[in-house]
Amino acid sequence: MQSRTLVLRESELVFTYVDQIEFVSGGSRSLGDANAKAVAMMGEPYLSGFDPKEIANDLMHIGLELIEDLDGRKMSERFRRTGANGLHPPVSLHIALARVHSA
Repeated sequence: MQSRTLVLRESELVFTYVDQIEFVSGGSRSLGDANAKAVAMMGEPYLSGFDPKEIANDLMHIGLELIEDLDGRKMSERFRRTGANGLHPPVSLHIALARVHSA
């Protein structure tokens, strides 16, 4: 039996990732922060990351277009304006929005 995947044009994917610099020997800046500890306690520890400078290219290779990529600083700035929360994510934490390429 052959498996087929149907992906609708303009489908979107939102995901979080950690800057891969966190996993370089001596490069860790925030893997011990409250956020990293919380996800590890839920059974989903950070094991790897992506290079923010390369994420758009990485996504393009699998048929996705990067629409937006916010690091911790940009997340804080955006949500501080709305007064939505008092969270202060580490700069190395990212939330990204990607869309299926419309061919």
